[in-house]
Amino acid sequence: MLTDFGKECRILRIKHGETLGDMAEKLGVKSSFLSAIENGKKSIPKDFCDKIRKEYNLTNQKYTIFLNAAEASKTQVKIQMQKMSQTDRDLVISFAREFETLTEEKKEEIFKILKGTINE
Repeated sequence: MLTDFGKECRILRIKHGETLGDMAEKLGVKSSFLSAIENGKKSIPKDFCDKIRKEYNLTNQKYTIFLNAAEASKTQVKIQMQKMSQTDRDLVISFAREFETLTEEKKEEIFKILKGTINE
């Protein structure tokens, strides 16, 4: 399934009259890797949007669109826990285990807490 990021890449390629292979070569990756990124099978490398911005001379607006598309296309989140206290580690693991069972109301409540919008 083509991700939001993949759609933006495809639009950019069409605009420049390029194939997937052309874009991959410009960005210094294999076409199979670029295809996997576009289809959500591989994670988008941290500096990938920067490479696209530089190679295609993107405007700030277009670059922001790519960053947002990359964010929307993420399929996983990695959290470094090496320097966390045991309590923090337990919280992170508990949240990950229970996330899929949370109701929409509970998710909204947690989101409000994280955003600091609950009136105390």
